[in-house]
Amino acid sequence: MKKFWIYLFLIVGGLIFAYPFLWMISASFKPEIEISHVGLWSSNFTLNSYKAVVQKIPIWRALFNSLFVSSCVTLSVIFFGSIVGYALSRLRFFGRDF
Repeated sequence: MKKFWIYLFLIVGGLIFAYPFLWMISASFKPEIEISHVGLWSSNFTLNSYKAVVQKIPIWRALFNSLFVSSCVTLSVIFFGSIVGYALSRLRFFGRDF
């Protein structure tokens, strides 16, 4: 019975935590008039918000920039990490065999 209350508390807390995210996702599919309504679901499903983002904001350029920067950082971390790992494997230092 004690676990029941713990699980109930965790489920309720998870739903409270997830509700704003669900509301944001559902609001992105609503027309602008219905966004201020409290409910999650709308009778008028629309993709106009996504259409506006793709047309007005250079989203593809931003995506390319993000992928380029993250790829450069990942490759540099792998390169320098392997150099440091090799150096640490060869050097004798205090605490190495701990």
